[in-house]
Amino acid sequence: MVLIQKRVNYSYINIIILISIFFVYLSIPESAFSNSMKTTAWIHAETKKPFLNTAIQSHRNDNTSGLRFKKKFNSVKFKFAISANNKNKLAFDQSFIEFESKNKTFGVGKIDRNWSFSPNTSLILSNNARPANSIYFVYNNDQRLNNFLTSWAGPISLEVFNSTPSTTIKVKNSMLFGMRAVIEPVQNLKLELLKVSQWGGDGQSENLSSFLASIIGNTNEDQHSNINQLAGYGISYLTNLIETPVRFYAQLIGEDEAGSLPSCLMSLIGSELQFPTNKLISHLGIEFIDTRISTSTHGYCGTNTAYNNGVYSYTNYGNTMGTGIDTEGTSLEFFGRSQVSEKIHIEYSTKAVVINDVNWSDHRISSKRQSGFISSIGTSWNKNNLNLNGNIFYQDFNLNKANIMSGLGISISSSIMF
Repeated sequence: MVLIQKRVNYSYINIIILISIFFVYLSIPESAFSNSMKTTAWIHAETKKPFLNTAIQSHRNDNTSGLRFKKKFNSVKFKFAISANNKNKLAFDQSFIEFESKNKTFGVGKIDRNWSFSPNTSLILSNNARPANSIYFVYNNDQRLNNFLTSWAGPISLEVFNSTPSTTIKVKNSMLFGMRAVIEPVQNLKLELLKVSQWGGDGQSENLSSFLASIIGNTNEDQHSNINQLAGYGISYLTNLIETPVRFYAQLIGEDEAGSLPSCLMSLIGSELQFPTNKLISHLGIEFIDTRISTSTHGYCGTNTAYNNGVYSYTNYGNTMGTGIDTEGTSLEFFGRSQVSEKIHIEYSTKAVVINDVNWSDHRISSKRQSGFISSIGTSWNKNNLNLNGNIFYQDFNLNKANIMSGLGISISSSIMF
């Protein structure tokens, strides 16, 4: 009870600060914001910890505040972000330094990755976990190449990184290597190929042979069988349905390999409708996720396969790097957005979830099966360089391992650039 009281008190202090910032901002003339801004101050307060939901974009923030500094020097882009939470812990998430050359970017930093055509999450890399320290390369070409070997692929993008997730279970100081390629062979039809490999770390090989195996090797047997790989495919197709833009997307990710192809698959499928001229409902979507994996015909995979490996833990700071429902779960979500004006928009969502469908006591989120609904509505108001966000959310089940309780919650956040 004491801990809960301290948490709520901190929330109310943050809310008072937010209201003070708002009134101070209203007293500043608009001419003061005419110059380019380089610094952002932000603050977030919540009365209870929410489970992942589309309308709650700050689900990892807890009660926090921070500063971001951003600057570009010719071909070099620099961003330094620092935040502190109610436990006086500092974080430097979203900090990076990048060098840009035409359509290529080389960078080092802690950046979010949502490797999916879904606007909400990904089966393989999402923002469910905090970002890890990484070195990365990004290639983006939005034009069809003239080279006869690649012209069929249309516009191409490629991202490659190697990172060091933070985990205190299983192998410490391990690395995560990832590759994602997106092509558009036909206009509005996009395809993705993606994979990640966990390798190295305490007690594991970190030589060149291991690194190459994490990229292209067969890791099911022999000396590199300790390496953990996830890989799969994704598709997105945009078309018109009765003069209304509609997009369909899907992703399949395999936890194992068979015949050099992903097997033991988990799935994500969704669709979005856009109504550009409708202020009441400008965007509607539906999305279904299933991380339950059946036993294969050869007896491999099966219960609790997703995000679980005998050598490595597929987590960063305790959270799964894939989708938020973790292993043995399902999620059916309806989400939408209303663009009330240029300054005000509203997001809403309701989600039916099943967590730990097999009552596995070692599940990361809940020690027993939980099912229920999560609903939320959030609004955002922007004016010049001030942004205010408010969310109300409710869920009717508990997740004891994640310390997420049922009930009603409120969160408020704000940022200002100067």
